[in-house]
Amino acid sequence: GPMTAIYNAAKSEASVAKVPLEAGGLSVLIHVADAASGISCVIEKLPLISKTGLYPIFDVMGQVESMQAIFEGVGRALDFKGNIELVGAPEGDALNDALGASVVADSTRLKTILGWEGPKRKSLLQGIGVYAKAWQAGFEAHQK
Repeated sequence: GPMTAIYNAAKSEASVAKVPLEAGGLSVLIHVADAASGISCVIEKLPLISKTGLYPIFDVMGQVESMQAIFEGVGRALDFKGNIELVGAPEGDALNDALGASVVADSTRLKTILGWEGPKRKSLLQGIGVYAKAWQAGFEAHQK
């Protein structure tokens, strides 16, 4: 996957890490606790919604992040000195194709109609070093 591509490039001291995601992709990320609070809000108010005739579909989203910026941050955290190149998912690679897809979503409806406060954890990029190192520790533990 994308993380493994950067990890392997760092270990081999390659000049380029080719990441199997679409260049220019924007991902909508949300912390599990923030997603849970949004879903809880919908569940709590479902009886009210059902009486109004409103369509009970809501986007629960956090921050829109650039895939390029995310994986450049991963590269720095894994001590990769080369360039990160997003090259698109190989034909038939549905998982990386989905991971690299840009999502158009908006939580305004959830906030306005149901009163969701929105995400409390704003940006993956702020903690990218911690997340990348945690992934690395888990990955290396499974390699043994």
